[in-house]
Amino acid sequence: MEIRRAIEKGLDYFNIQYNYGILIKLCFYVEELGKWNEHINLTGMKSLSSIVEILLYDAFFMFSRVKESRAILDMGSGSGILAIPIKISGETYESQKVFSVDKSLKKIQFQRHIKRSLNLKGFTPVHGRICSSP
Repeated sequence: MEIRRAIEKGLDYFNIQYNYGILIKLCFYVEELGKWNEHINLTGMKSLSSIVEILLYDAFFMFSRVKESRAILDMGSGSGILAIPIKISGETYESQKVFSVDKSLKKIQFQRHIKRSLNLKGFTPVHGRICSSP
């Protein structure tokens, strides 16, 4: 299934309003994830259709539940598979802040690449660990 059509199918299924710009940004994110995944393991899934139909659809489900939140924290975010699509899909919620935290620098570098490439304002990838105080 063509990636763009698979993304549209997921957005429609979860009743997420989108425009051409959102669709193009989501396609870019998935394609970049596929390219980077060839060189460094960002996700265990190798095919773009699997990434869309399994991982991206999870992000659409989450977005449908948190879309009106003022701030979202994705802990252990990996390649940003929840945080980035949530931020892109929520483009109309300009004041919404999305924070993405992961201990893996290579995964945060990928997220920073996406942030720069798509000019995602209000999206903050953080390299660090989430831990509790003793």
